[in-house]
Amino acid sequence: MNKINYYHSLIFFNLCILLSAFEFLRDNSLLILSLFLILSLGISHGALDHIKGKKLLKLLNYKSTSTFYILYVLVGLSVILLWFLFSKILLLIFLIVASYHFGKEDTVFSFKRKFLISECLFFLKGSSVIVAPLLLQRNATNEIFRILNFNVFDSAVFSDQFLIALLCISFLSSLYISNKKNNNLKGIMIMDFSSLIILNFFLTPILAFTLYFCFLHSIRHSIALI
Repeated sequence: MNKINYYHSLIFFNLCILLSAFEFLRDNSLLILSLFLILSLGISHGALDHIKGKKLLKLLNYKSTSTFYILYVLVGLSVILLWFLFSKILLLIFLIVASYHFGKEDTVFSFKRKFLISECLFFLKGSSVIVAPLLLQRNATNEIFRILNFNVFDSAVFSDQFLIALLCISFLSSLYISNKKNNNLKGIMIMDFSSLIILNFFLTPILAFTLYFCFLHSIRHSIALI
């Protein structure tokens, strides 16, 4: 399994290097292509949630799968309602949860520390998905947030120095998580981080995230469930 994940990261890393060489991709979001990929590979990734739901029900000694589906739908409806009432707060919570999710799900080996320590490390590791476009594609990323009525750079906290520091901490978190692991697992963490940097340095934020989400995160999630 580790070899499969290693070669997956290696192929994706080389794909990122290859795509960075195409000049037309640097100023083109390819929104239609991004939409197609999200509606195919991206939705397939989310459509596997019921498998995790069954595992959760088994863990809680619940036999009725309808309970999971009802709660799942209610959570979705609640998010839509809360968005209209507290959009900025909800977006901030979403980014925090997304960082933790990306950090944990993209870690392909077991890592356990004392309560909250591992969770914080997963959050810091996954924060690179959010921080990289903010730092490397500042104007384009801020424009996306402005559409959502959320100006990230209104706050002096999000300075270049802060984002660089957070990105470095994210990388160090990846190294710490893979500490005492074999070279293949260390290589996965380094290649995944490097792929994110390459994508966000050369490509537009939407295209960069689409490629990461569909071809690294979603495929890895599917492999893990299989």
